[in-house]
Amino acid sequence: MIASMKLLHIDLNLLNVLSFRLVLAIGVDYGIYVVLVWQKTREIEHDVAGVLKPVVLAGLTAVSGFGSLALARNPALTGLGIACAIGDFLESHRNNLFHAARNGSG
Repeated sequence: MIASMKLLHIDLNLLNVLSFRLVLAIGVDYGIYVVLVWQKTREIEHDVAGVLKPVVLAGLTAVSGFGSLALARNPALTGLGIACAIGDFLESHRNNLFHAARNGSG
């Protein structure tokens, strides 16, 4: 997340730094959801639609919500929105990549 912000020339401010904790919590929630489904079925590859679709939908919803803060007139809120949108996008795709690597299909 920090590397992505550096590549996009986004300066760090107080709200950007606080957004790291928020993105971490969202990523943990996505991971817990995937693990709970895996514990129920023990064969997660048979429940791909049941796991990945809700995680991707939740991720896209959060990215669009945080991304809308990028349109704010307050620079701190703009930075928060961009940082959270980048981080949440990366977190939701990290879970999908973990699922693909675990099943050997990636």
